This record gives sequence, C-alpha cells and structure tokens, in this order.
Amino acid sequence: MSHITYTHFSSFRARVIKAVGLDSASYSPHSVRRGGATFAFEAKVPSELIKAQGDCRSDCYLICLEMTDRQKRVAATRMAAAISHIVV
Repeated sequence: MSHITYTHFSSFRARVIKAVGLDSASYSPHSVRRGGATFAFEAKVPSELIKAQGDCRSDCYLICLEMTDRQKRVAATRMAAAISHIVV
C-alpha cells in the first residue's frame, strides 16, 4: 500500500470535478474530509476512530459533519434546551 500525496490528490480531485461539469475552485480537499466524516458518523463508526482517521487534534471535529437544515435546527434546539439548565 502506498500513500497519496496532497498534491496528487488535489490534482485528481480537480480533474474529476471538472469532468462532471462543476467548478473545481468551489471544492477543496476539506470538502472530502467533511463528507468522509459524515459518512463514517452515519455508518456508526466510533467518534474516536473518525477523529483518528481524519487526523483531528480537537474534540470539535463534529462541526465538520454535513448536516441538513432540519438537523441543524434540531441540534440548535437541543443545545438551547441544555444550556437553559445551566445556572450562571
């Protein structure tokens, strides 16, 4: 098994995006990272493994997950409910 360099991957990604008729400038390698993290999360991969695979150093890796507008609203509602219990 060999590793793919960032330069090789970026070039390949740009060619594929262009081949399907999209503007490659609108997509970055980070787009693939987000999609991969989202796919792994939906496949019930443990968060520690998602972090390790994505080389994430922070516990904030979940912000990279792609969410629908509905999922964002549910998350915001649940966070608001949770924070309302905190007494300052």
